[in-house]
Amino acid sequence: MEEEILITNYDVHFFEIAKKHIKLFFEYGNILKNKWIGIEDNTKKFDEDFDKKYFKKNEKLLNEAAEARNRRDESGDIVIVFSAMCLEAIINHYAIIKLSKSYFKNHLDHINMKNKWILIPKLILNKDFNKDSQAYEFLDKLIKNRNDLVHYKSRILKITPELKKQREEEEKEFIQNVKDAINSIFLVTETLYKIDSDWSEYQFFDRKRWGNSEIQKYI
Repeated sequence: MEEEILITNYDVHFFEIAKKHIKLFFEYGNILKNKWIGIEDNTKKFDEDFDKKYFKKNEKLLNEAAEARNRRDESGDIVIVFSAMCLEAIINHYAIIKLSKSYFKNHLDHINMKNKWILIPKLILNKDFNKDSQAYEFLDKLIKNRNDLVHYKSRILKITPELKKQREEEEKEFIQNVKDAINSIFLVTETLYKIDSDWSEYQFFDRKRWGNSEIQKYI
């Protein structure tokens, strides 16, 4: 008789990808910042000296800045998407362990991720995932940001005097969304552990484990 063992490593795997790319996100962000400092410096010199060499330097720096921005934004998108994938993998595996794969497939698999985090702890333990908590707020925001990427829709950009300010605000919002994506993993898993202290996989996502690590400085 064959023995069956239930295994998963995708939740931790997705977490590792998100952690790797938040580091890259801020590394490329620093490169981008430094390139723009160089561009602004060369622009001042060009205005003062009318020296074409500064224009050529700027052209090179602009190309490098564009590449850094592309790399940074790519890593930011990866952090958001894989943080969401991580949390869905966690709650799916938790339900299968506590119930069964067939029960999960027949009754829970079709439910959206946010409702899984609400309904599964209630079903298994008769305990609530607090919808007034910061964890729920971050989960809700993460799902929205992931959906905005996965189901991206073109938008109309109005060319107005306020456009620069608008773009700066969007830039700040994107950076915060990336940081919040990683934090959502910590907050949501911490909440599940408070509901079910027997959940052994929490050890992989416990914020304390990363307290002295490099990741903490990014979030």
